[in-house]
Amino acid sequence: PTEDGFTTDVLALYDWAKARSGNSSIVLWGHSLGSGIATNVARKLQEERGVQVDAVVLESSYTNIRDAAANIPITLIYRRFPGFGYLILDSLALGGMFFRSDE
Repeated sequence: PTEDGFTTDVLALYDWAKARSGNSSIVLWGHSLGSGIATNVARKLQEERGVQVDAVVLESSYTNIRDAAANIPITLIYRRFPGFGYLILDSLALGGMFFRSDE
């Protein structure tokens, strides 16, 4: 899975739901990792299509995936080891995973 792949999939789902919803509102809801995906989709819809989404609900959201990975409790023990930033955090960026919800 990649950030672009997740976003592309949800954009396709949005298009599918919008085509079948009539005049009903479409709400993007994201929980945890999904909050970054929902934010990406809302941004892409606005920037690339000029579409304003009806609502975005973010639950357990984060600023960006690097900050989230650096601060989740499970990484507490690993943060003390040399190379944590390079091996864990930088590998997210190398894999194209940013989820910059703060931007």
